[in-house]
Amino acid sequence: MSEIVSMSEENVFVRRMRERILRDKEDSSSSYFNALLIGCEFVTKLTTAMLIGAINDDKDNSRYALEHELVRADGIGSWVDVLQKLYTGPSVISLDEQAKRFVQEITQRVTASDWRYCAYDRMKTALAALRITPSDMDGAVKMIKWFSAFVQLRNKTRGHGATLPGVMENACEPLAESLNLILDNFSLLKCPCAYLRRNLSRKYRVSKISGDISGFEKIKSETSHNLPDGLYIGLSSFHRCALLESDPDLTDLFVPNGGFNSKTYEVLSPITGNTNVISATPFLKPVQRLPGSATDGLAELDVIGDVFSNLPVPQSGYVSRHDLEKVLLSELKQTDRHPIVTLNGRGGIGKTSLALQVITNLANDASCPYEHILWFSARDIDLLPDRAVDVRPDGLSLSDFAIRFTSLMGLPTKGGCNKDAEELFAKGLSSCISHPTLFIFDNFETVVSKTDMYKWIETYVRNPNKVLITTRERRFCADYPILVEGMTDEECGILIQQTVQRLRMPALSSSLQEQLISESGGHPYIIKIMLGEMSRFPNKRNVERVIAARTDILDALFERTYSKLSREAKHVFLVLSGWRSLIPELALEAVLIRPSHELLDTRQAIEELTDYSFIESVESSSSEVFLSVPLAAQIFGQCKLRNYPSRGTIMEDVHLLQQFGVTTKNNLEASIEKRLRTLFTNIDKCVKAKEKPLEFFRPIVEYVARKMPKAWNLLADICQDTNEEWSEYLEKYLHSSSGADDVEGWKKLQRFYSTTGRVADEINSLTQLARAATATIHDVSSAARRMNQLIYDNKGLLEQDDRRQWIRELVSVMSRRQKECSATDLSSLAWLYMNLGEVATAETIVSTALRLEPDNDYCLSLRERIGKSKY
Repeated sequence: MSEIVSMSEENVFVRRMRERILRDKEDSSSSYFNALLIGCEFVTKLTTAMLIGAINDDKDNSRYALEHELVRADGIGSWVDVLQKLYTGPSVISLDEQAKRFVQEITQRVTASDWRYCAYDRMKTALAALRITPSDMDGAVKMIKWFSAFVQLRNKTRGHGATLPGVMENACEPLAESLNLILDNFSLLKCPCAYLRRNLSRKYRVSKISGDISGFEKIKSETSHNLPDGLYIGLSSFHRCALLESDPDLTDLFVPNGGFNSKTYEVLSPITGNTNVISATPFLKPVQRLPGSATDGLAELDVIGDVFSNLPVPQSGYVSRHDLEKVLLSELKQTDRHPIVTLNGRGGIGKTSLALQVITNLANDASCPYEHILWFSARDIDLLPDRAVDVRPDGLSLSDFAIRFTSLMGLPTKGGCNKDAEELFAKGLSSCISHPTLFIFDNFETVVSKTDMYKWIETYVRNPNKVLITTRERRFCADYPILVEGMTDEECGILIQQTVQRLRMPALSSSLQEQLISESGGHPYIIKIMLGEMSRFPNKRNVERVIAARTDILDALFERTYSKLSREAKHVFLVLSGWRSLIPELALEAVLIRPSHELLDTRQAIEELTDYSFIESVESSSSEVFLSVPLAAQIFGQCKLRNYPSRGTIMEDVHLLQQFGVTTKNNLEASIEKRLRTLFTNIDKCVKAKEKPLEFFRPIVEYVARKMPKAWNLLADICQDTNEEWSEYLEKYLHSSSGADDVEGWKKLQRFYSTTGRVADEINSLTQLARAATATIHDVSSAARRMNQLIYDNKGLLEQDDRRQWIRELVSVMSRRQKECSATDLSSLAWLYMNLGEVATAETIVSTALRLEPDNDYCLSLRERIGKSKY
């Protein structure tokens, strides 16, 4: 019997499959035969899943349609049917160019000298041993026939038949040889393949599965990639194989195994036999051809005013947004600058309706500078007044838009060649066919390879032509970005009145209307949805509950964008969603710097969330930045948090943020000191109640203190009760610009040095105390007296140079403030000069002091001492 021999550098899971077959072979012939069947099934499913993964996104959702079918498949025959559809159906057009060689390997006719011929021939021998007649009598041999023959073999044996042990034993050798030939030679199983997991540092852990994965190396260090965790093949680009489940340690490999329902489907490991259930949510959308969007451009050019255009008809019920319209119209009329303009904002905020209204008005304006206005839509969801519906995008790729451009402009291409169409499109962007052309790309965030597409537009567009892009992603800021945020209160009022009339609702009270505007953040679509719910359920008046009940709307607004977020951005978003408060950016950074977290670039995550319009920021007059999540996005985040694997960590982060206290727009200007005091008061309570040790909070408060040095003083206060390193924290505070003039702080530190016998440190603290801007002359004089005493008592222990430097610094301070000094104060200054050995100066100071107070005992005593020192 043929051995399944392990190969170095082969696919990790192929090697484990071989090992399983060898183990089962030692058990019995029937176990061996069943293991070989599982091995063939493994190859069939792995081949199909990897090739499906290599299909690029297209407007027909070709890849999804095949995945949709297979997660519902209950038999191996469906997998082979899909494999045949893959290379005979429309999906082959969207297949990665480098993956087409694998399809050719499967479909190419081969001769008796080819390994594929031998693999099929040995499969037929196994069928004959099992007394099964091959159903395919065509003489041409292709590798695809191997898969079909295996389905027949499996269905006649393990699937629906009962095979005698002796017969199975006769079939094992040819079946093993056949499988071995596939595993040894099929290039798809050796192509670059790896499991990618993005760390919170935005870098990827790359776990090699097969092939030369050097192409994956760059994403280990680069942070610009945004690939969801999963199993990938590296071809012209990285393709995620959504039907294959594993983990970063490559513990096992799971493939769909039927059992699909509206919530989950089963996955099975051919290698270990383990099963699991996976959420069915990604595969619940229908695969039938969807209707187009209401905002798709017309298929042919029409005349609007004096302009040829395919603009869709503006939707009814538009509420004018005067300020934004004015800015956009003014910019579109300028054809000598800013070739790319973007409208950025959250989903449903009104970017498309604003663009349509302004451009329609522009087209009807006699001063319109454009002869052609071309509208390209990538919209895949229409937000209707009562629900969100999936629609078929008019285009998703450069090729789609190029073909639409040539069709609209009546430009012939060579046999409908995409490359030819793209060249004509590039020429149209960069030059005037007659007069300037305005190109509009709506819903740009859904475009395939949007970064490359944007760079392509940026490369070719030239004034006087102009491009307008509407997108949820702020990273496409263009030459002139326009941010579309919530409506003004006045605009919201008009929208509410208009919607209430349409729904035939009773008028809203002023308080409810204010709540509606406030809670929605002026988001027009959220306002419409909430009013729709209130019209259906008149007793519903709690805005938050209304939004939470419409998970379908939340998913439509946020799910697609959320799925694109990096792991660190998701983590930050869920933390921010966990608490209804404005959150200081500094507080968030401090909490997420904890050692228990992976290294996390918080600022990068904040930028990403801002780019995708998930969060908003506001700055106080003291330049302190606060972060907030709009209500609808926050409720979406809370829904996501319920099933998030690391929700325990998230909730711990939220609890720590709560220690900083609640911040609202009304108390935004509260002092930093007040906010810090709230934090440390809460921490102190936790520590004293033994809820958490101080060590748990230490990384957080130290981070805060490094940014706001006043916090070192508060940390010192907490630590002083526990006899921990409070003096070090106090030193850090006093040596910062915030604490340099804190006289009481210097006195506290000086007393500590005094009780611990650190003479040099105490003298140094006295000089710092005296130099503090808030120090009184009494403070300075007291420091001088204490320094004189310390120098007298420890003269032999102190370095002469250090001693003289400290004295001179204090002398300098007192000399500048000599007019404020009393006779006693001047006696202290005179003693400092005595310790410097400058007796004459000391005598002059004493004389001055005695003129102020002739009977001052300190000065009289010192004059007597000076007199004796002369003799």
